[in-house]
Amino acid sequence: MESIEQFFERQLAVWPDTRKRYDDLKNIKTRKVGELVLQFNPARMVSTGAKIDKTTLEKRPCFLCSVNRPKEQIITDLGEAELLVNPFPILPQHFTIPLKQHEPQNFASLAIYIDKVLDIAPNMMVFYNGPHCGASAPDHAHLQAGTSGLLPLQSLWRKSVEWHTTKHGTEIGLVKEYACPVFVTICTQPFQMEKLEWLTYDFNLISWIENDEKITLIIPRGKHRPECYEQGVLVSPGALDMGGLVITPREDDFNNIDACTATGILREVGITMNEAEELIQHI
Repeated sequence: MESIEQFFERQLAVWPDTRKRYDDLKNIKTRKVGELVLQFNPARMVSTGAKIDKTTLEKRPCFLCSVNRPKEQIITDLGEAELLVNPFPILPQHFTIPLKQHEPQNFASLAIYIDKVLDIAPNMMVFYNGPHCGASAPDHAHLQAGTSGLLPLQSLWRKSVEWHTTKHGTEIGLVKEYACPVFVTICTQPFQMEKLEWLTYDFNLISWIENDEKITLIIPRGKHRPECYEQGVLVSPGALDMGGLVITPREDDFNNIDACTATGILREVGITMNEAEELIQHI
């Protein structure tokens, strides 16, 4: 069976524009601001600036539907979903996993593909943007995947996690000293959607394998975009931003955002610690 790395190289070999974006990514500017990292990525303006109101979505062709994709784009079949190379990368290897059927962004339809992707690519991470949490195609259900280990939160969560036992006897962690509250689960079993029935907020999710265990970070969201977005600071946080890799498609924002501003953006669009602790009481 073809590895995910072989599939990635096969795609770049027949799609010069996308190969160039991945080559450009190798020289992209990054800057550490406190515990977070800024990435200057002008190619991401398409996603960061995307309008996702109902009227706009109804008027534009869905770019995740097979009939609207570039002729150069190839697939790996995953059953009811497909693995695609993302043509506008943030990560050295970056994939999109859309369902074949056009249906709204909905984690319940996607959860089983976390394990499917991690089974064929255990060195990757899989992530999810809720419909109002950074998804630029909230009208078509999809996950994303990519190179693991590049998000500050993948290590930072361990510094301040507080573990709680749920009424089902499972353990869930609450990260208390990050920019916003983050929930953590660690398991070796397939992902079970019912484990998220307590979550009453839209959310981002990041999942990866470490030491044969699947670590999943769940980041509940209170807002889609921060106030500064309307004032011209183009940061529209998705899962990677919430994981500490903040994407700035404009160079002015990359140069001007400091640690306080970056942390404040994540804090503003997350939920409060009081809200997180209230959720813990009902798990």
